[in-house]
Amino acid sequence: PGPALNVVAVGERRQAASPGMAWGTRLHAALDWLSGNHAQDARPAGIAAAEWPDLKRAALGIIGAPRLRPFFDPARYLRALNEAEFVLPDGSVGRIDRLVETEDCLWVLDYKSGEADAGQLAGYRAQLEGYRQAVSGAFPAKPVRCGLVFGDGEWVEI
Repeated sequence: PGPALNVVAVGERRQAASPGMAWGTRLHAALDWLSGNHAQDARPAGIAAAEWPDLKRAALGIIGAPRLRPFFDPARYLRALNEAEFVLPDGSVGRIDRLVETEDCLWVLDYKSGEADAGQLAGYRAQLEGYRQAVSGAFPAKPVRCGLVFGDGEWVEI
């Protein structure tokens, strides 16, 4: 059997090791919250009221980016899952930031709060290849494509 996939509740993320990572973790939570059909005037648990306007603005900038609409506009996909956790046969656990099913394929999206850095793409490619294998095992009938979504609204297919 292929790997199991399930969805983790918004806010169940590991603790960040640095202020930059902490911002990225909270931005992930904002993206999950706002792309999960929650009211925009509400905020996810774990995000301070004072910080919410900046995080909300950053997340909505990503969600509203023209190149990313196919992944965040419900009219453009069949279904989407945030925080899809999977277990591989070796027992290792991973978490996909956003899994989007279209008529043609499945998209595995990984959020990166910074800007695209060509030097880091090789490491990201290895990470996403593991995600691709997990999703392919769980959904063998559709091709799986992967992409990185950056904090500035840009994205790169891997």
